[in-house]
Amino acid sequence: MRLAALLFCLAACGGGGTKPTTPTDPAGGAAAPAGPAIAAGAPYGAADEAIGSLALNLPQERAVEIVGPLPADVVAPVMMQATGEWIFVASYPEQGLIITFGSTQEAGPFTVSSITVEAPSTWATPRGISIGSTKADVERVYAGAINTEEPMENTVVVNSVYGGVLFGITDDKVSSIFVGAASE
Repeated sequence: MRLAALLFCLAACGGGGTKPTTPTDPAGGAAAPAGPAIAAGAPYGAADEAIGSLALNLPQERAVEIVGPLPADVVAPVMMQATGEWIFVASYPEQGLIITFGSTQEAGPFTVSSITVEAPSTWATPRGISIGSTKADVERVYAGAINTEEPMENTVVVNSVYGGVLFGITDDKVSSIFVGAASE
């Protein structure tokens, strides 16, 4: 999905507009403890990951309960020709979140199809990685799932760009997190 890759690039490069300073995770995701490292060869994919209480395939209604109402500037769903999926994007800059919702039908029901986290977010993965975590922390807790066959500059790819987690790295620290399929 080109849109997902574009959103990730914007987040990794520091784009994406105003960065207010009052992030929240009403479900308590910022306090996620670091989990054990993923063993080499262990099955792991994007469906195994979350950002706070947000996860892929979470129904739109539940996501809105967690992050708040859809922003007023959300546009009508558009069809992604490459996938046949109808999507719309909801940006929550005060929380450092961009959520892409998708459905096989224009009228829904919609579910979370990707999540992008950027500053000023304090939301974290289940293994405790958040904006500002070190690259070494990412490499330690995701060791067995880091994809070295699809290298991307300034990015640690966990599982795959076709369904995984991409950690944008700036000055050896996590500057963005993308969960979902960055490419189709």
